[in-house]
Amino acid sequence: MTRVRTLCVFVTGILMGINALSASRYERWVDEEVRWIIGKDEKKRFKALTSDEERDQFIDQFWLDRDPTGKTPENEYKEEHYLRLKDADEQFREGTVPGWRTDRGRIYIIHGAPTSRRLEQDTEYWGYSGNPRAQYYKGALTLVFERGGSTFQQRALSESRQGQKQLEIYERGARNSDVMTTSSSRFRLVSAGPGLGFGGSILTSSGETDRYIGDMLRSPGDVLDEKRSDRERRQKVWKTLTANVSAEIAYGDLDCRLETSQFYRDRESLVFFDVRVNPQQLSFEKSRKKTEEVKVDVFCEILDSTDKYQVDSLDETLVLSRTSKSADSSESVPAFSDRFRVPSGDHELRCLVQDVSSRKVGEARAQISIPRPEPGKVAMSNLVLTQLVGESSPVDSESPESLQFQRLKFPAMSADIVVRAQPVFLFFEVYEESTSTSSGRFVFDYRLYNQEQVFLKVPLQELQWRQADNRLSQALQFDLGKLPVGEYTFLVKVIDTVSRAHSMKLASFRIQ
Repeated sequence: MTRVRTLCVFVTGILMGINALSASRYERWVDEEVRWIIGKDEKKRFKALTSDEERDQFIDQFWLDRDPTGKTPENEYKEEHYLRLKDADEQFREGTVPGWRTDRGRIYIIHGAPTSRRLEQDTEYWGYSGNPRAQYYKGALTLVFERGGSTFQQRALSESRQGQKQLEIYERGARNSDVMTTSSSRFRLVSAGPGLGFGGSILTSSGETDRYIGDMLRSPGDVLDEKRSDRERRQKVWKTLTANVSAEIAYGDLDCRLETSQFYRDRESLVFFDVRVNPQQLSFEKSRKKTEEVKVDVFCEILDSTDKYQVDSLDETLVLSRTSKSADSSESVPAFSDRFRVPSGDHELRCLVQDVSSRKVGEARAQISIPRPEPGKVAMSNLVLTQLVGESSPVDSESPESLQFQRLKFPAMSADIVVRAQPVFLFFEVYEESTSTSSGRFVFDYRLYNQEQVFLKVPLQELQWRQADNRLSQALQFDLGKLPVGEYTFLVKVIDTVSRAHSMKLASFRIQ
């Protein structure tokens, strides 16, 4: 009997040891390997699992959710993560503190190697070109790490008595209590901002700095959960709204207006569009930024002529803001801008807008005809008449979807209203399928009419042609200072002197 009891104790010990090894493997995975990239809700769900089979299934799904190319056997995200984890341990170890637990290691694991890095004595500067997962600021940031510096977590803890003991624990290690290393030898993330000022200081307030750092420390898992939750909510709303449209329920709560503009790229048309909504019908509420804000869902899809094949679709949740000065304005404002790539044929663009708070809904539709390009025929883009011309960058010139001419960058939509005190620009493109396309083949006729259709002459400054692939870009600059307030239409006609084919476009606007 004694021998049997001893054997049972021995077997039980082995099983406990196996379970302990198993448990430690999963604990190491969640608390070390994916500590900085797992979401809070994901971590709770994983901790609640009771069997190794469930944990293995969770881990498999965890990496599958992050796989950018799910149809291939490789998981680039997983491979990149473990490479970063290895690099962080090798590059950022601080005394007895493993590299993945340091501030620099954490940033490196989440965001990868910085685009720029500079060390000056006990201060290290990292630069990132952008943070697409940010809540507060998505643009370029500079991070500052100081040896023995005070982080924003430390500043927050020191402001309350309850935080003093936590601060003592915090200073022993990088966000853990078991590493006994003096804070004077640690590199801490002390500041972040969009630019460096005199002497290397970032020109932001402490509150803004905390938001920038908070963005950089956000777990990709939390971002994924937020996107998943928001996507589920929007899909539910989309299903309800599209069912209402199919049932031909009348929309009248929100007045929506849809404007489109077409440009030709790579044998497809880029259809840019603006969805505009009357702000007086939206439920604006006061925000912390001393402005008024409203959250709006926008759902857009483009269908072919059969109304069965969906060419493309998108959905977005916007936060629109306005100042108290603009609250009395009754004019419609742009609510959403985007673009679709559309093949030749007849299509319908449909957009639904919903005020998230009041549940008011509006609908706007536009019929779009994309002609099939044929050799020997000439086509034109929409005319863009605008006073909002920016300066183009090298990135713009490389983008096939950019509307840029020499050093000028043009918006996709033509202006409805212009002011006489500023110069006006007109931009358009000409397309011809022949391989011998050149500016010398075309003759242009520019005409400006008033509301009574009377032809008016205005001095035009024709900017130099720019030729790319099968398209020619043209820009004009002119002055309307001597014209009275009123409604006008600009007409451009282009004639191909070889094929005798021609095309014509109009742009209507108001001078105020």
